Order: sequence, then structure tokens, then C-alpha cells
Amino acid sequence: MASSTKGHDTVKELRELIGITISLLTKFEDSIHYARFDNPIDLPLDIPNAFGLAGDSFNVLKGSLAKLGLLSINKPFATSALIPIVRQLESEIIPSLMIAAETCPSNRWTNYLHREIRSSVGATFKELIKFMGMLPTKKELEEERSQALLHSIGIMNERCVYILRVAAAGLDEMARLRLAESQALVKDAIEEIEDWRDNGMGSEDEDEGEHSENEEQKTSEKPQEKSQATQLRDSIAHTVATTVLRFLKHLLLIYPPVIKRRIKRFKKVDRNTAEGDLPTPEECAAFDHMLLCCQLFSEVTDDLAGALYEFDLLLATEYQNAAKTLARDLVDRVGSKWEGGEDEFTTWSKKWLSMLEEISITNPP
Repeated sequence: MASSTKGHDTVKELRELIGITISLLTKFEDSIHYARFDNPIDLPLDIPNAFGLAGDSFNVLKGSLAKLGLLSINKPFATSALIPIVRQLESEIIPSLMIAAETCPSNRWTNYLHREIRSSVGATFKELIKFMGMLPTKKELEEERSQALLHSIGIMNERCVYILRVAAAGLDEMARLRLAESQALVKDAIEEIEDWRDNGMGSEDEDEGEHSENEEQKTSEKPQEKSQATQLRDSIAHTVATTVLRFLKHLLLIYPPVIKRRIKRFKKVDRNTAEGDLPTPEECAAFDHMLLCCQLFSEVTDDLAGALYEFDLLLATEYQNAAKTLARDLVDRVGSKWEGGEDEFTTWSKKWLSMLEEISITNPP
């Protein structure tokens, strides 16, 4: 009888602890979800490094999830074995993750890292809420629920591994990888446009469509007149495509020097950076703007290619002008060194921008 009562009390304790943990997670997840990402705050100098705290907390979380998974699906099931692990989640790990999310303001950690840490913590909290609701309290899980629990652990493990990699690599390496992705997208667009230009530009398909929709009208046209119209259109499209390719290839040149001369020379920001050594708000703003411009280059490139394929020269010109505006903003914000003054990139970027401005769809060579 005493043993039965003790078992009942243990189950009750675990259920209450799970409920408390879910309530805490919900409160924290809501706080992250509805907070402004770019809200700057001033921090005291004695706070822990947000990168280090996030990395350490995610590492402990990863181990705790593995333990809970094993205890939940294997026999013999022991309710008491889950209690200390869930209590550590509720009292230590989850609050530590929240502190990391709250101590990486965009005006000191850059908006890029601020978003990475907060979004990772928020996504983990959201998944943890589901996970906690699946934990058993009396006996091990059956096959179907076991698979659901393991799937949830897998999702959170991916996030843990990612943040650990970010914390180890630091800002410069993560930003380099982000720009490399954008650079690759621009290269892909160039290759696709080259293939489109050199392989008929889809004029035959368009002619077939016109034929099916306007059969009677086309039969009254002279074949030679239609052929000349198609040839003229293809000639213009070929010329415009060549100009667009020249423009995009020149645009592509900005990535390597930005990475070498600006990202690699930015202040070191990683799990070992002291609060007093973090970049200034002005440096963070310039760094974020640089990343944004380089990333938007790939998006504008896709839009420009789409307008070209539709033979919408007016829209293509608008997208080209948008890319030029981004280029001017980029050179204006990070043309000078982080500490002020000029260097090799300052001179080169001005020449690069001048040449980019000269390439125009409406005035091809």
C-alpha cells in the first residue's frame, strides 16, 4: 500500500513538473515571438557571453533530450528517473537559453546574430512544448508515440548542432557562408541566362502557343513577315541578354573583396568575446546593411532574369536599377574601413560601382 501511494505521488509530481515546464516554455516562446527583433538594449559589462551561454545550454539540452528519449521508450520504465532531468530543464536549461536570447541585442551582436540566436531559441521552445506533452508518466511509450517523440528530439538536435556550430565558427565565418550562398545563386542565374540566350530563347515555344491560339489569323499572314518579326525579337532579346550577363558578371565581382576586406576584418565576435570588445552600434548597423545588400543582389538577379525571360524590358530595367541602388548603398556604407579611412577596397569599390553604373539595358554597347 505504501509503495502504491509513493508511486502515485511520483506520477503526480512528474505531471505537475511537466505542466510547470510547459507553462514556462509557453511564456518564454511568446516573449520571443512577439518581441521586436531589432529592439536595442544596453547591457551591463558583467553579463555572460550570449554565444557561449547559448552553445553551452544547447549542448546540455542535447544530452538531456537523449536521456529522456531513452527513459521514455525502454523498459523498465521508472517515473522517478525522469523527474530530475525535467526539473533541470525547467530550472536551469530553459532559463539559460532565455537569458542567451535576451542578452544578444542587435546593436552589439549585429542583427544577423541576434536573429540567429533568438529564432533558434524560440523554435526550440516551441518544439519543446510538443515534446513535453508527449512524455510518459506511468509506463514506456508505445511504438507510434515513441516515433513521434524521437522525431521531435531529432528536430531539436538539429537546432542544437547548428547553434553549436555558429558559436564555434563566430560571426565572420557564418557571414562568409551566408554570402557564399548568395554568390552561388547569382552564378546559377548567370548560367541559366547564358543557356537561355544560346539555345533559342524559347521563341519556338512561343510561336507554337501563338499558332494554337490564333490559327485563323496566322494563316492569313505571310510566312516571311512572321519570320522577320521573330528574328527581330530574338535579335533584341539576344542583345539584352548579353548586356544583362555583362551586368551580372560585374555585379558578381563584389563578393570576394567584401568577404576578404570587410567581413574578415570586422571585430571578432564569438563565444569568447567579452562584452567590452563587441562592435559598436554603428559598426553593427553597417555590417548588417552590407549583408542585406549582398543577399538582396541574388533576389534582384532572379527578378531580373524573370523579366528577361518574359521579354519585359521595362521591368528588367527597373530591376537593374534596383541592383544599382543596392550597389550604391553598399559602397556608401562600407567603402571605408571599419575604423575609418581608406584602403584597397575603398578605391576598388568606387571603380567597380562606376563601371556597374555604365552598363544599361536601355543603352547596350
